[in-house]
Amino acid sequence: MVLVGVLDFLKGIFGHKKSEGTFKISTEFSPLRIDAGGQSSVLLKIDLYNNTGKTHHITVECRLPQGLAFDTSGIVLTKEYEVGALPDKTKKRVVFSIHSLRHTQPGRYPIIIEVFFHEPDKKDSVLFSKQRKVFLRAV
Repeated sequence: MVLVGVLDFLKGIFGHKKSEGTFKISTEFSPLRIDAGGQSSVLLKIDLYNNTGKTHHITVECRLPQGLAFDTSGIVLTKEYEVGALPDKTKKRVVFSIHSLRHTQPGRYPIIIEVFFHEPDKKDSVLFSKQRKVFLRAV
């Protein structure tokens, strides 16, 4: 009883902010694995869900290790997609096509996904970023 009264008293003095929501990043591969040593590809599907209470301007960057590429020649290892404004309580899906190469060995390949949050009119100024590492298995 006393503890509840103290907490109410402190909330009255300092104010009580509602906790901010979160920004969720979920990923999936289709198909789940990629063929090693062959010319196959998978789709990396990235779902962005804004539950922060604010509109954010977003850019998604995806970085691949050696052995995988965004093109069949193996040159493009980094790709960026500008999502633009993502209002509160909305979801956006970004899809990247990832290719295996002749020299792709069996194993787990780390893929770095970084989401950049910008000011509305300034793409060069990043407010903050969120990074996720996922693994693609080559068999």
